[in-house]
Amino acid sequence: MEAPSIVVVGPGCAQCDALQKTVMEILSAENLAVSVDHVRDPMAIAEMGILGVPALVVKGRVVFSGRVPLRAELKRRVLQALKDA
Repeated sequence: MEAPSIVVVGPGCAQCDALQKTVMEILSAENLAVSVDHVRDPMAIAEMGILGVPALVVKGRVVFSGRVPLRAELKRRVLQALKDA
């Protein structure tokens, strides 16, 4: 069974980088071993079908796109998506 994975999607703007940092902080605080990748390539983002960045993908499912939710909402969504995975 492969470990759950999280992908931050965005060109590497300040919002995207902040999102990645916050996700990693949440995972660390929850003591979860989850790989976090960052897709910055515009062609790869287009191939994923994501129109709004930043976006967050958990286990292949887009959790949100086009904005960065507040930390509490982000934590809730990430933990729920990992639980559902």
